[in-house]
Amino acid sequence: MVQTISSKYIVGGSGVKTVKATYASSARAPDDLDTKLLRAMITKGIIEPISSVFVNLVNADFTAKQRGLRILEERIVLDGSPESPLDFIQVQIANVESKFSSTTSESGEIKVEGRVKDGIPHLTRVGSSEVVMAIGVDDQPSKEALKKIGEVLAIEEFVFLKL
Repeated sequence: MVQTISSKYIVGGSGVKTVKATYASSARAPDDLDTKLLRAMITKGIIEPISSVFVNLVNADFTAKQRGLRILEERIVLDGSPESPLDFIQVQIANVESKFSSTTSESGEIKVEGRVKDGIPHLTRVGSSEVVMAIGVDDQPSKEALKKIGEVLAIEEFVFLKL
């Protein structure tokens, strides 16, 4: 989910120098929530689409440092069950353009947020907009189908993403 959040909603990423990841967690001690994998997936989602470098858990921190990418992490401690230690993750990326015109702030930042419910990751927010629905399809919709979707009054904005 984090890699998808990081790379599929932005256009380019070569200007990205700082990413802030906020983890809302019921973990009580710093070691209760190991964020190395999440940090690696954020790095992978930003660097791989704009380079030929393959990013993995082993080389992610080194690759980010080598490319001048700083990943700042913040943990918010919530009351909750230790069995489900991560409530949500929010990733804030600066100096990007979004595929969704209404999601980028005036300062050029985009925030995306996701949650895990029943073991399944869900994208819940892009910019200031809540994600009401995400639909997976087998093939790219026709231009006619996309036009009909765009005509639905309840849909404020949509985009087809090839993952």
